[in-house]
Amino acid sequence: MSGTLEKLKSAVTDGEPDAAKEYASKALAEGLDPIAVVEELTQTVRDIGEKFSKLELFLSDLMGAGLAMKEAIEVLKPSIPSKDAAQLKRAKIVLGTVTGDIHDIGKTVVGAMLTAAGFDVTDLGIDVPTSAFIEKAKEISADMIAASALMSTTMPYQSDLIRVLREVNMRGR
Repeated sequence: MSGTLEKLKSAVTDGEPDAAKEYASKALAEGLDPIAVVEELTQTVRDIGEKFSKLELFLSDLMGAGLAMKEAIEVLKPSIPSKDAAQLKRAKIVLGTVTGDIHDIGKTVVGAMLTAAGFDVTDLGIDVPTSAFIEKAKEISADMIAASALMSTTMPYQSDLIRVLREVNMRGR
């Protein structure tokens, strides 16, 4: 395994976003496959999550790793999908964090993994109103909408989105 990849994984594990960004750039410069790098980082974050669930790490460790992962993904994302992307396209997905919610680490990781898996992902960002999800889905003929909500106060907006999708006969499409 590449020394750069090991350093990148350590930067994520240690919650060092600047270092993660730097090593992600180096990984690309060395010709490492961005999809393979994302898969390695995803496993690293899973391992961190498992340690957190066993109370071996603190919430701050988990959040730091998530932030570092997000920075690395932002560097890697433009190189995904690979040259074989046309053969891998499976579905168009509109992705975003619902109204009132500004948490995007999980959404960003999911978006990167979906992209790496060959999905065509349109990320609307954070604090996205229900109407924006629906308008973009119509515009690009999306196969799926993925709406993230971390805060319990914003989770009802996911239900609102489903309700509106039913009203406009897009639910289940």
